Amino acid sequence: MIYLYFFGRYTQQEIGEIYGSCRSTAWHHIHSALKMLHKEMEVLSHGET
Repeated sequence: MIYLYFFGRYTQQEIGEIYGSCRSTAWHHIHSALKMLHKEMEVLSHGET
């Protein structure tokens, strides 16, 4: 979903249709994935000097 949203430039509505869900479900998955990526980046950045 992240790839479709940012690189494929699909709308949340279009992504929902591709996955057989509604727009809000697609938004929830995108938002959750971004939060996970953000946390991972924080962990990685604290490990480097």
